[in-house]
Amino acid sequence: EVALRFDFTIGLTRYITSQKSMRLPAKISSFGGVFRYDEPQKGRHTYFHQWNIELYGKPNLESEAKIIELTSRLFDSLLLKNITIDINHRNLVESFINKTFDSKEPQLVADILRAVDKISKKSKEEIINEFESKGYDKYKLEKILDFSQIKGTIQEVENSFDTSQLESWDDLKSLFSSLENRGVSNIRINFGIVRGLDYYSGMVFEVFDKNSKLGALAGGGRYDTLTRAFGRDDIGATGVAGGV
Repeated sequence: EVALRFDFTIGLTRYITSQKSMRLPAKISSFGGVFRYDEPQKGRHTYFHQWNIELYGKPNLESEAKIIELTSRLFDSLLLKNITIDINHRNLVESFINKTFDSKEPQLVADILRAVDKISKKSKEEIINEFESKGYDKYKLEKILDFSQIKGTIQEVENSFDTSQLESWDDLKSLFSSLENRGVSNIRINFGIVRGLDYYSGMVFEVFDKNSKLGALAGGGRYDTLTRAFGRDDIGATGVAGGV
C-alpha cells in the first residue's frame, strides 16, 4: 500500500502498455524525487532527483539515435565540454558470452553481465576471484573481461578485434553512423557498457565526464523486454535517465 518511488521507467512503461488507444510514437519525460536501495556513497545518495526521457513505438535504430542525440544536446546546454557517450549492444555481449562459455543458460549470461558491469568499480582480480568462487572458469572470465575493455571508433575497434564473429555489430555501426550524421561527435563504442538492469534488450549507452570520477552521469538504451513483460509485443521502448 505504501512504497518509496524507485524509478520512473517501469511505472511509465506499465502505464503506456495499458493504454490501448494511445497514438504512437509516444514521447514522455519526467523529473522528480526517487529512492535507490543502496548505501549512501560519494555521488550516490539514497534519495535523489531523476530526469528521464522515454520513447515508445515501433522498434528502430532512429529511436536510439534520437534519444542519444537529445542526451548529447542536453549536456551541451549544461556547458559540460568533456562529455563522452559510450554505446554498446547487449546482444553483442551476450552472444560473445554464449560462445566463450559454450552455453546459452540465462543464469550464466546474467551472472557474467554483472561481472562485466563491475569492471569500472572493482579490479579485474577481485571480479575473477568473486565469480571463480561461484564455479566459473578463470580463463573464460579473463577473456570476457579483456573483451569488455575494447573501446574506440568503428575503425579502431575493427582494427583490434575480429568483429565478423559478433552479432549485432552492423546495428552498432549503423547507429554510430546515424549519430555522426546528426552531428553527434562525442560518442565511442565501449564493449564494457552493459547496464546492470535485466530489462535492457538491445542498444545501451552511458554518459561520462572526463573530468569527473563520479561514474556515469546518465544511462539508457532499448528495453523491449519491459514492454513485453507488461503484455505488449507490439511496442518497443527506448529511453535515458540521469540523477541529480
